[in-house]
Amino acid sequence: RVPAPQVAPQQRRGYLRAGAWICGEPALDPEFNTADFFLLLPLERLAPRHARHFFGEVLRVG
Repeated sequence: RVPAPQVAPQQRRGYLRAGAWICGEPALDPEFNTADFFLLLPLERLAPRHARHFFGEVLRVG
């Protein structure tokens, strides 16, 4: 088995900082030797700086 890269925890922290929620327990993915998480990121919770990062401009929600 090949060890999983450590990028995922950093990426997950980034999503959480952007306002995402983890929606349940992790699911083991034996093919990639990783734990997968279902994340939900409502656009109305997205901070303006993250909107600019992902979309290039501030989103107008509502």
